[in-house]
Amino acid sequence: MAMDEDMSVFMDTDDFADEVVINDQPFSAIFDNAEVVEGEMLVTRPTLMMATDDTAGLVESDSVVVGVKQFTYDYQTDDGTGMSLVVLKDA
Repeated sequence: MAMDEDMSVFMDTDDFADEVVINDQPFSAIFDNAEVVEGEMLVTRPTLMMATDDTAGLVESDSVVVGVKQFTYDYQTDDGTGMSLVVLKDA
């Protein structure tokens, strides 16, 4: 069953989200150091939770800036609610 909730409330930079810049375009996303499974290991990686629509066209090594920290896009997983977990690498 698909969710009909308005997830945009979580992308408000006055409350939960941060402004991030991806390839010189501003977006709202929730930045975290999350645990993700890579192979058979659970590791901590920098991540963004953001609207799936905002992730269209991202490719590996795209530039991502959060505050003053530079990252590159690695991969993403979509959760089926219109949100995606974007996994980053240190630049």
